[in-house]
Amino acid sequence: MKRILFFLLWILIIKPATAQNLPEQISINVLPFEYKMSKGTLVTGLLGVAASPDKPLFIPEKSMVPQMNEAISAAPSQLPWVLVSSDSSAAKADYTLKGVITKSEISTLEKNPGVHVDASVTLVDNRTGKNVATKTCNGWSGGLDVPRDVAEAKAYAASRLTRSVVAFILEALPITGSILEKGVEQANGKTKEKQCYVDLGSQHGIYKDMLLYVTESGKYKAELKVIEIMADDLCTCKVTKGDSYVTKSLEKGVELVVTSKPKN
Repeated sequence: MKRILFFLLWILIIKPATAQNLPEQISINVLPFEYKMSKGTLVTGLLGVAASPDKPLFIPEKSMVPQMNEAISAAPSQLPWVLVSSDSSAAKADYTLKGVITKSEISTLEKNPGVHVDASVTLVDNRTGKNVATKTCNGWSGGLDVPRDVAEAKAYAASRLTRSVVAFILEALPITGSILEKGVEQANGKTKEKQCYVDLGSQHGIYKDMLLYVTESGKYKAELKVIEIMADDLCTCKVTKGDSYVTKSLEKGVELVVTSKPKN
């Protein structure tokens, strides 16, 4: 019941009053990423001949590079406020996404093979010519969720690489929102006190399991994990760090800013 009432309140009163600002519309051009094998990958490849069924190793697999490039290029389009530039001239876009693929490996297992790819990604502001941020993004398949064949393993790793690049862009060009209410009612009627509503949603590029950070006066105070996307400008989050701080601050009427930019 509380969940239904909150939605009605959000639609009729809170949403019009808050007038949530959308991120500034920008354009990003993605340059092709070349494959430059890291020293660690080279060593792994040389040792691959000594692998055994019970101790599989990952060996270099250059054939995955085109698929990894597609995965990286797909990332900006996941953000509704980003226009993907189709022009080959990076200078005509606001930003350029460039870098190199440093790891493209597949395990020596014949069944349930694992895949691991890394890419050093840099976002450049074309208006200033300066690098905004650089980070190693990765994709993989392995553990309990290992796909059954090589093609599926590569696709799984590629999808994770896309998500990793999306997270990088949201860290480099952070979005901000705020906590609306603490305590979320579940379908069974129980209220999850360590959860909260945040006025960020699909139109901001928010996705499930994404990490968000709570700040007060520019200082990091708590950490959230997105549980569910409820609307284009609303999601529910679990408070993973700083729960008592969030509760006390909201009780005092303190405005808590939520950002996609990590502390470090």
